[in-house]
Amino acid sequence: MHEGEQASNAYFIESAANVWKTHTLFMRAESAEKDDLFDATSPLSGQIYTVEELTLGYIYALPARGHLQCGLGTSGTLNFFPAELISTYGNRPMSYLFFLRLKVV
Repeated sequence: MHEGEQASNAYFIESAANVWKTHTLFMRAESAEKDDLFDATSPLSGQIYTVEELTLGYIYALPARGHLQCGLGTSGTLNFFPAELISTYGNRPMSYLFFLRLKVV
């Protein structure tokens, strides 16, 4: 933290469950107080906003080859924030991704 800045809070929880050794379900929930969402020229600069997100995902583990195992996965994230930020960030920003995981077994 730099001189003159306020302390802020952030929290998160995450978990994963492996089902039948080939399926993994995971989630992450976050809440953070942010004061850096706007540049210094904005009238909203420096105000603290609580932003939150929820990510849910799935990975399918392919059979291992030697000491490597690949997994095909996907996840999606929903973002939540105060109404004052809708004009800048949209009504309900969300994202998704597909990925390949390599794991040493």
